[in-house]
Amino acid sequence: MNPSTDSTNPAANGQRFVVKYENLAALYAGQTIVNATDQEVIVDFSSGPVTSNDQQVLSIHTRMAMSVEAARRLGHLLLQATENQPASDIAQLPGF
Repeated sequence: MNPSTDSTNPAANGQRFVVKYENLAALYAGQTIVNATDQEVIVDFSSGPVTSNDQQVLSIHTRMAMSVEAARRLGHLLLQATENQPASDIAQLPGF
């Protein structure tokens, strides 16, 4: 789907909007668990396993649920963001 011709995309309809970052706290996610149904995709994020009482425990700090279409768009954007990306040790938030 091309966002510039998507009739459900507000930008394609001539509408403009401002992205407002209300919570800039960032959590590292070294591990993810993905579950999907025919209607939604749920992604659980974890910093990674820790050992507790001789067990490996994967604590989930964030859960995101989205429609299948939103998950497809996110997957496409993640691929675009990671292809031909110059090596860098510095992460930057948009607009900063």
